[in-house]
Amino acid sequence: MSDITVAQTAEIVVAGVVLLQDEEGRYSLSALHLASGAKPHKRPQFWLEKTSTQELINELDTEFKRDLGKSSLEVVVGGNAPGTFVHELLAISYAGWVSPKFQLRVNQVFFGACACCTAQRPYESTSAPTHVR
Repeated sequence: MSDITVAQTAEIVVAGVVLLQDEEGRYSLSALHLASGAKPHKRPQFWLEKTSTQELINELDTEFKRDLGKSSLEVVVGGNAPGTFVHELLAISYAGWVSPKFQLRVNQVFFGACACCTAQRPYESTSAPTHVR
């Protein structure tokens, strides 16, 4: 009999919204969009259509696929959890495109374990998180 370790990931909550993750640990852009205030002109599809975003995805995939054998972006159509899921670095980049304030909020949540971020978290919500699929 062998020991099996099951990875347990903590919920990542931004502005009261739980960021859904796929099996590979990528984050839902739909959930990030909702956490940002869901402004129609800041929908993930508009960010994904940008040339600079495509260049970033291609560059990250060069490293990500070589090292881990998976893509930094996955689009899931249908099923229990449809949506566009992205590597953490792409999620942060999307947040920066939405607004500098939102990027700081996402950075503080993703990198909250850093000493520089734990001293003060002005964006941390005390309300119950909203689960998004």
